[in-house]
Amino acid sequence: MLNRIFNRGLINFKFPEINFNGSVRKLDLETGYFGKIKHYLRETGERHPALKNLSIPSILKYKSLQIITAPFIYFCFIPTVAMDAIVTLYQRVCFPLYGIPLVKRKDYVIIDRHKLKYLNYSKKFNCIYCGYFTGVVSYAQEIAGRTEQYWCPIKHATKLKNSHNRYQSFMEYDDAKGYLKNFVKIREFNEPKD
Repeated sequence: MLNRIFNRGLINFKFPEINFNGSVRKLDLETGYFGKIKHYLRETGERHPALKNLSIPSILKYKSLQIITAPFIYFCFIPTVAMDAIVTLYQRVCFPLYGIPLVKRKDYVIIDRHKLKYLNYSKKFNCIYCGYFTGVVSYAQEIAGRTEQYWCPIKHATKLKNSHNRYQSFMEYDDAKGYLKNFVKIREFNEPKD
């Protein structure tokens, strides 16, 4: 029903006249911004079901190497669930003792791409898996970043290829005076309270 209302109802919805500064003009929904929206809604409604195909035939279209490597990909689910549980337990026990604000899991583990209508069941499953896996990794990285900020807020001598968002405020590698002066200050977390 929502599909029908969203994809068809908006396409046929028309504004015959609009009042601009006292003058009445017809609004052309075929051109401009509204025309683009109307075109997108029509195209999306027609295209998404066509892109959705049966799961088994689409899986059989994959190359054999992708099928062979699938167990290795899905095996990562077990350590990911373990990491999710362990870092959650770790922060729940330790962070309150140190005065570190808790990381909200819901801000990092976001699973929503499986709701797209044009995905078949196997692709929806993969989207759930990827959203969970990458979300848990981001969640764990934020917990590790807050831990590092509390215990060892010193930059490495070698430049990191990828660092968490707190790393830039850390003290320089060879700045002993800055370390002694700012160690307690950098441990202060200025997180917004909910």
